[in-house]
Amino acid sequence: MFIATSETTRLEVEIIRLAADGGAENYLKCGAVPGTYPTVDFGPASDENIKSAFEAQRKFMPNGRGPLANSEFYPGWFVLWGAKRAHVPTVEAIVKSAKCYLGASFNFYMIHGGTNFAFWNGASRDAPVSFMEGQQI
Repeated sequence: MFIATSETTRLEVEIIRLAADGGAENYLKCGAVPGTYPTVDFGPASDENIKSAFEAQRKFMPNGRGPLANSEFYPGWFVLWGAKRAHVPTVEAIVKSAKCYLGASFNFYMIHGGTNFAFWNGASRDAPVSFMEGQQI
């Protein structure tokens, strides 16, 4: 709540806060924050897993209603400096998963880049961070 409160105060505008949690009930239950809209995040998955993630999201929506949204669709994965490159799904797997989103919103996370600014990013160790995400651009 500190970040949400401080950003609303600093910006002096009305904003819609989104919470991004994994696509299962236990993530949403632990990540639910009053005054935020729940969204899920995941990468390429089976039709069944995508349906399950959106069903979990719906359970945490106000009155069980609202737009389905994957706020962080991971077409790849980040790579810490010096670590082995992560597995990158095929274009076919990404497109197949995206077709399951008909009627839902999704955001490619991150299509390019990353930052080390304040609360907006984290890392597993005290070192520079690299967000490669499979080099989409």
